[in-house]
Amino acid sequence: FSPRRRHTRFGFKSRGLGDVYKRQVYVGDDAGELLAFHSHTGKPVWTHQHGARIFWTPVSDGTHVFICSTEWVEAVSCETGQSVWKHPIARSGGLALWPPRKPGQNKIHMLNVSSGDGHFKGFLSWNGIHRVRGTLMDNVPDDPDGFDGHRARMQDTIARPYPSSTDGRRVYQAVFDQCRVIAFSAISGQVVWTFNTQGWVGATPVVDGEDVFIGSQDKRLYCVDSRTGEKKWEFQTGLRVSAGPAVHGDRVFASSCDGNVYCLDRATGKEVWRFRDPDEPGSSIYCDPILTSTTIYFAVSRGLIYALDVEDADIRWQLRPLPNSRMYSDLVTDGKRLFLTTRPADRDNGNSTLLAIGPKEPTTDPPTTTP
Repeated sequence: FSPRRRHTRFGFKSRGLGDVYKRQVYVGDDAGELLAFHSHTGKPVWTHQHGARIFWTPVSDGTHVFICSTEWVEAVSCETGQSVWKHPIARSGGLALWPPRKPGQNKIHMLNVSSGDGHFKGFLSWNGIHRVRGTLMDNVPDDPDGFDGHRARMQDTIARPYPSSTDGRRVYQAVFDQCRVIAFSAISGQVVWTFNTQGWVGATPVVDGEDVFIGSQDKRLYCVDSRTGEKKWEFQTGLRVSAGPAVHGDRVFASSCDGNVYCLDRATGKEVWRFRDPDEPGSSIYCDPILTSTTIYFAVSRGLIYALDVEDADIRWQLRPLPNSRMYSDLVTDGKRLFLTTRPADRDNGNSTLLAIGPKEPTTDPPTTTP
């Protein structure tokens, strides 16, 4: 069990690590480059000059890889790295692609993105035609105490959208500065419902069936009805929730910047177990986890990766792949390897690196024994 590494330039809490498809992993960097690497060897395949910092996760429909930045949303050929289409967009949030990609299917996909000028947009993925329009600015709620919206916004913007998710019927858009999630119709762009929290929303909403899970800086994870936006339950953690949970059957696995991973009962929100490494008590968690039927994988900010048993939180393995490096990006996987990016702990120590972690002999699931 060993890491491979590839050095490039990633910023603080950069989430520019995206899909793995056809043995390619895509990552965007602070210099405005989109890079494709061979997922098995780490060798560069191509580099595309986007021209502005790529902060959010690239997504792919198998033919194109889509990126957004402070200035544009763009589709790039997976095969060649050449631009297919590109539109200006102000301070975009993350991307949502629907319907979900499935092997062997060739569907027309809709790419949704929101922007700092308060717009929600949908583009046809294959040609970039602008088909869906909506707004983030209807019925903006008052700011909760301690969470001033003006302070949360970027310069010269009126909204700060964060990543969204979709089930094909609705797009669930987190709006950081408004402390809420807006559910848009994926077809029309009309607002279906809104859900207000009591803190900035910096975690990607996670939709699974009739449930949407929303993390907030008010230290809570919420479960709401995906059809109506009505709250089903909330769970209180010790600090802000900045990562989306993973869902499997009747369990929800959520993390918090208090350093805990929580296993919750899906129906009630009651705690089943919690995990916190006593050797890393002050390490926050910003990483969305990856889940299999037996194991949950996640990274903590101080540079450790864990694999826990989903039933009882026993540590199956833990690994610090690079010294003096921090982990803020989400994990992605091709089913055999885990991919993540690191950044230096400070100006003098650590690395900005793309890592692939996995067994020496490929398996159908990441290893469950101590490395």
